[in-house]
Amino acid sequence: MTAEEALQLFKDYLIVERDRSQHTVRAYTSDVREFMEFVSRSGIDLFEVEHTDLRAFFAEITGAGMHNGHARKRKLDARSQRRKLASVRTFYSFLVLRDIISNNPAKEIRSPRMKKNLPGFIPYEEMRTLLEDGPDRQGNLAAERKIRDTALMEILYSSGMRISEALSLNVMNESEDLTQLKILGKGRRERIIFLGDSARAALVHYLKVRDQFRPATQKLFVNRDGGPLSDRGVRKIMVELQRASGLQRRVHPHRFRHSMATDLLNEGADIRAVQELLGHRSLASTQVYTGVSKDRLKEVYRRSHPHGRSLD
Repeated sequence: MTAEEALQLFKDYLIVERDRSQHTVRAYTSDVREFMEFVSRSGIDLFEVEHTDLRAFFAEITGAGMHNGHARKRKLDARSQRRKLASVRTFYSFLVLRDIISNNPAKEIRSPRMKKNLPGFIPYEEMRTLLEDGPDRQGNLAAERKIRDTALMEILYSSGMRISEALSLNVMNESEDLTQLKILGKGRRERIIFLGDSARAALVHYLKVRDQFRPATQKLFVNRDGGPLSDRGVRKIMVELQRASGLQRRVHPHRFRHSMATDLLNEGADIRAVQELLGHRSLASTQVYTGVSKDRLKEVYRRSHPHGRSLD
């Protein structure tokens, strides 16, 4: 079997058996191809790779090592390194599964530690400015576009959906129960998301004017030409809203998700309930939001500790 044949089989495996997204398949095959080029240059047999060969590959692509007595600056951050290692590790796991090799050499390589950055969120007062006043300040935009922008923001903040999930929603009937929607999330996992009164009202309002975009798609959110609204289009809308509202903080779609999670935890929501609402497979993914929920912890301490009122 040639390396190219193995890569094609791996790609088919990711698509058919693992049901991975196009983005994941593209990233994993690109990473494995990069590794294949490395072993080819090094005169190493792809099917006889040892963990030392993998270490040499990562030393090359990350720039790890010394130069003129000083540590060289790494070319790749920890997140990119982890993904490339996951790609190669999955590839060799596939080869073991197909009895092409007997051991996975990547199992002995430890993933680099990632610096845990607290997720950026929008304080509630600024969120209110965005939701209540932002679209009205967008200048001469058509009324239906302002209505669409309001609905999109309200839904993102109310539900905590990823932008990809929101843009994958299909149009629904305004007479339906719009307080809860079933969506297909990351990893093709179904979950229920909930919409509060403001989000539901904004959605109903948008559904009444959606036909004015002359939609040529069943996707809920459409652009001014009637096609599906894109991630890039949403980010452009967010920049316009940020400027119109006079906010200094950068506004982007994922910050609505972060803000929803942070506000729920600040108000005392159970972390496992927040995990379910966000569609996180691991509780560790949700726990990062506890780092930005110190206001709630301070209030609990203030109310509960005998000397806590000194914080007032």
